[in-house]
Amino acid sequence: MQTFDLKTPIDFWIGDALQFLQQTMQCFDVIILDAERSEYLSYWQYLPQHVKPRGMIVIDRVISHAREVSEFISAIKSDTNFVMSHLAIGTGLCVLVKQA
Repeated sequence: MQTFDLKTPIDFWIGDALQFLQQTMQCFDVIILDAERSEYLSYWQYLPQHVKPRGMIVIDRVISHAREVSEFISAIKSDTNFVMSHLAIGTGLCVLVKQA
């Protein structure tokens, strides 16, 4: 961590993310959403409040499963607090950056 001048450690957590987001008050620099695509929209009601300004949310499989995540992507597009980019890497990534 000293090599990269990180001031706080990386906190890697595995478990039921939706339950965690419902209970935590923490905010994060980066959140990676790799869940059941049918549940993505359920996550969106919690994700924005848990990412710091200028923080990122990375969502997997948005190109390969575009039809399954279309409602979720529409919800993101309607949120002016985020800038969105799609990356054609692997199955497709959606990268959101929260405005300051």
